[in-house]
Amino acid sequence: VADGATVGASLAVGAACRYLGVTNPQLFKEALKAYDEAIARDSTNQEAQLREVELFLDKYNSGEAKKTVSALLAKNPRHPRALLAAARVAYFDGSGAAADMVRKSLDVNPNAPAARAFMGSIYFDAEDYAAAAKEAQQALATDSTLVEGLSVLAASRYLQGDRAGFDELKRRALAQNPKEADFFVNMAEAAARNRLYAQAVDFAREGVTADSTAWRAYGVLGM
Repeated sequence: VADGATVGASLAVGAACRYLGVTNPQLFKEALKAYDEAIARDSTNQEAQLREVELFLDKYNSGEAKKTVSALLAKNPRHPRALLAAARVAYFDGSGAAADMVRKSLDVNPNAPAARAFMGSIYFDAEDYAAAAKEAQQALATDSTLVEGLSVLAASRYLQGDRAGFDELKRRALAQNPKEADFFVNMAEAAARNRLYAQAVDFAREGVTADSTAWRAYGVLGM
């Protein structure tokens, strides 16, 4: 029988190590170890498996992420977060299956803000900015603080030439967190995918300015 308190403690340690790994990358290995320990104690713990998938994706290890999420879906094919995680893995791998997977997730939980925002990203990549904005607005209606939703909507406004709308969303993102580098990183990636490379550099620089420890912003700026 799994020790629930111990599993919970392992998840807490994993979360702390992921947070502190921003300044000490070696702690990401400790986060993975903590999640592995939680799964070893309770192989049915879906939260631990999902966090492990997220960590693998953060570290660009889609192979391990795919194995973990596939095992999870084999046990529960309609788990909405697992379906969303599978969609993110497919997107990372450049697979067209990403849209179908996120739609399956939304079939189970239509109001999931993360899934709505991610669907918006997929529409954005297809240059359907109106549909992307609609999905992002639905995400923000449920969670007004969701950075992915704010950045998808902001990118849609920016590409549609609505600079006032973009500026308002930028203000919202920085009002809730003055060191919100992810908003600018997402904008930089969106600009680059639309071949706006000079603007992508500017957004990435804003991300570095907002948070000097935002290594993802440095990486995007370097690219």
